[in-house]
Amino acid sequence: IGSDKDVYWPSLDVTGRTVLYTCLDKGNEDIWSYRDGAGIPLNFNTTEGNEGTQSLTADGQMMYFTGCERPDSRGSCDIYVAYRLSDTSWSEPVNLGAPVNTDGWEAQPAVSADGTRLYFASTREGGRGGSDIWFSYLLRREADGRQLWSQPRCLYFNTGGDEMAPFLYFDNKTLFFASDGYAGMGRKDIYKVDVEQVTPPLNIGITVNTQRDEFGFMVDASGQWGYFSSDISGKRCIYRYRLGEEVACPP
Repeated sequence: IGSDKDVYWPSLDVTGRTVLYTCLDKGNEDIWSYRDGAGIPLNFNTTEGNEGTQSLTADGQMMYFTGCERPDSRGSCDIYVAYRLSDTSWSEPVNLGAPVNTDGWEAQPAVSADGTRLYFASTREGGRGGSDIWFSYLLRREADGRQLWSQPRCLYFNTGGDEMAPFLYFDNKTLFFASDGYAGMGRKDIYKVDVEQVTPPLNIGITVNTQRDEFGFMVDASGQWGYFSSDISGKRCIYRYRLGEEVACPP
């Protein structure tokens, strides 16, 4: 994705042909769609607030994202869902409401392939310090698009530092996230855990992690290609690479 602006937080639709990403322009974040060599901003972006850090269900019909300073926000940033209307348009976003959103900061959602599990970053009370990653599961989806989620719980690998930018692979158990709370390569590194086995976090290594910030990691449906964001060049850019055996996910 060629751009003179900061671009980060890549996500792919199920075909792998459309890349969604967050673009920072003059202090304002918007979500863009890139396909067939062209990028376009999504129709629900606002000029006053920020929209970004999007996550799609496998069928591409629901997008979860962070919205900040929107008229119906509960806190500084909240998590929203929008429903696909066509290849290029989305419904008016719906605030997920309580108990996912609080009067604090909730952001960076990662939804499971089937849309029933949600991981996200938050500075809400009850965490371990800084930003933590929380988990909630879907209880009910209403006809008007509103959703009810379970009371979120703080995950075991959180530290007193910042854990953020979760991504759940299609197997519903392999979770990648960024953290500066472990002895890593630099500031924020990418780690991998098996949430079913409660494994200790694995630093995915120097192919991705540098002395700068790496975050927004994701794996495509093949389980062989990783996409991530880094500011190693001086501005935030999106990178793609082939995963090594110790990181690759089952197809």
